[in-house]
Amino acid sequence: MSQLGAPDPDDAPNNPGIVNIHVVNNDSGGFAERKEFRQGTTPEQLFRAVCPNGASNDYVIRVNRSRAERDYVLQENDRVSITSAELKGD
Repeated sequence: MSQLGAPDPDDAPNNPGIVNIHVVNNDSGGFAERKEFRQGTTPEQLFRAVCPNGASNDYVIRVNRSRAERDYVLQENDRVSITSAELKGD
């Protein structure tokens, strides 16, 4: 594995051990992209892979628009959003 939860680039596409997840990161510059993760990946593991320097307690992690338990097992085509728990204004 290249990072926690993420597959090695050598993993074949359509590998039955891989799930495709739509990741929306609303932190700082933000981004949205589809990423591949190993089956059995939890939102907590995905967070650590996407935000390796962040503390997950400082963020709200939602799966399919609902707050997710950190130990929920992600399913094919789930949509995960990561948003700062602290709203910052001008």
